[in-house]
Amino acid sequence: MTDSKTYLEKVQTKLGAVTAREKVLIQALGEALGEADRCLLDDVRALTIEHETRRAMILSELQNLASRIGTFPAGEREMEALDYEPLDLPYKAIGEAEQVRAEPKVVNEKVGPPAIPETMQAEVEKSGGDWREALANLRKAG
Repeated sequence: MTDSKTYLEKVQTKLGAVTAREKVLIQALGEALGEADRCLLDDVRALTIEHETRRAMILSELQNLASRIGTFPAGEREMEALDYEPLDLPYKAIGEAEQVRAEPKVVNEKVGPPAIPETMQAEVEKSGGDWREALANLRKAG
């Protein structure tokens, strides 16, 4: 009987030692997982900041592009120089120019440009303008 009591006491002592070691291991694992979580959170925050920075730069570029649409980047001196440069175009008689134009090829006769509704037809006719007038207006505004 004493043999079994001593055996049980040894087993209890071993189990206590194993339990203590496992508690230490579990605490170490918890700390390691906590550190990994903090590192992952830091990485996610860094990626978020990088993404927001890139997004802000792209938005800035798009706003810059939107502000430049419809304007000429050249200065007034360069624009005046363009007016007086002769164009080096091949000479064609009036009759030849009409013959050179080719009719567009129709790939599918059923598909064509979309029809303009009658309500918008007047607006389309009004909206057309002469590019020379637009250029003169730009020069007057500048």
